[in-house]
Amino acid sequence: MRPSKSARALTLCLLIVIFCRVQAPVEAQRVDLAVAPPNIELLIKPGVRMRVPFTITNRSDEVSLIPLIKTFAILGDGKSVEYGSAEGLPIKASFYDEKSELIKSITIKNGEVKKIFVDLNVPSSISERDYSLAFIVETQPELLDKQYSARIKTQIASSILVTITKSGKTQAKGTIDVFKVARNIVDSFDSVPITLHVINQGKNVVYAGGAITVRGSLGEKVIYPLESHNILSHSGRLMVTKLSKDEFSIVLKGFFIGRYSVSAAVTLADDTVQLSRSTKFFAFPFKIISVAILGSLIGLILLRNKR
Repeated sequence: MRPSKSARALTLCLLIVIFCRVQAPVEAQRVDLAVAPPNIELLIKPGVRMRVPFTITNRSDEVSLIPLIKTFAILGDGKSVEYGSAEGLPIKASFYDEKSELIKSITIKNGEVKKIFVDLNVPSSISERDYSLAFIVETQPELLDKQYSARIKTQIASSILVTITKSGKTQAKGTIDVFKVARNIVDSFDSVPITLHVINQGKNVVYAGGAITVRGSLGEKVIYPLESHNILSHSGRLMVTKLSKDEFSIVLKGFFIGRYSVSAAVTLADDTVQLSRSTKFFAFPFKIISVAILGSLIGLILLRNKR
């Protein structure tokens, strides 16, 4: 016996109702937050408590934020950042709102700007060195009206580089561990990649600058300024110029002939420390010579054939 049309219609309606009841509505949330300033450098004596203000701007939906302090490390010559737990650090942090009330989270509406104050408590027995911290605000997924909401868990970070020193002085110590030309013998029309890598051997951050100078055998001289960058303690960085490309500090292009000397002069901590290295390369018109030889051989062959 086949079901009637009315029975089939009733079954279809029941299935639609059941389907609609089991499907929880999903609410997508747009997240657009900003933290200012993006980075801070502090010089603090042991045994001091310092309050640091941060401004949070919300250009998205209303959101709940949890403030955190983590450590950070620069990876791959400044190309990426890794965050870690700050539980073992001697510096302890607490968070306050604009009324100086201790907070664990805040709610910020669309278009609203709020301030969070980070109190850094530095013990008197702390070691004198740099501490790389990160102030992070993290969004929290929530349930809306007991129904699941498709919210994105997002972290926005601002770096806090804390230098602990009793005297107010910092240590600038470094070395050029790599300064080389990719090939010491090149064709006159080839590009010449050069790598310059500097290591900070001290216990405090340093700012590195300087220049790469290229001198030719015919008296030509060109100076390429290095872009100034900070190098965290016990880490390294690839120095770059406006002609940098990929993993190279500079890529020389043009027509080269003869012997070229290349020197690097790197300054640390406002020129208080100067580092230098030199190298060289030779350029010859191999391609032109090869074409000339090949042309000459072809010409000789043609002349012999005519005879």
